[in-house]
Amino acid sequence: MRQGAVGAVRLIERDGRRLVEKRMTDETRHDTEVRALRALSGSGVPAPELVDERTGSIVMTELPGVRVDELDLDDRLDALRRSAPILRAVHRLDPPPGLPPAPDDAAVVARYRASDGPALPLVIPAASGVAFCHGDWTDGNLLTDGRRITGVVDWEAAHLGDPMRELARAAWGASRKDPRG
Repeated sequence: MRQGAVGAVRLIERDGRRLVEKRMTDETRHDTEVRALRALSGSGVPAPELVDERTGSIVMTELPGVRVDELDLDDRLDALRRSAPILRAVHRLDPPPGLPPAPDDAAVVARYRASDGPALPLVIPAASGVAFCHGDWTDGNLLTDGRRITGVVDWEAAHLGDPMRELARAAWGASRKDPRG
């Protein structure tokens, strides 16, 4: 069993099919992932297909490829660039009902400032709109076969939010792992 940030993930076999079971104790995140996967079905976005869902457990199809965060730097950045049209496609989809709102950026900044960390010029720009967002578009949640993105996983942080905020967070995350500065 592989432990994720939000739940435990393991490969299982059912009726001759290799599937992924994800167990989560957080009911909201569980329900969010189920809503997102149902909305993505048939959309063309390479997301897992929901096979079964029960309290605390989601069973979905296994997708081909390796996690982008397992690649060397240049291949990782190339894969992240190749993921941009998929992210744009997600933002254009009709969001499923019941998704939570975006994280409260103002509250995050207030908590940071109250933590006695170094002073930073943190300014929250006006939202560019509201869209269906993945919520954690990082190299650890993207799969590739070396030529194309074969999967986008971990939809438990999906929300209605600012698509530019999501793009900025993805770029920030990629830049943190780039030793070239």
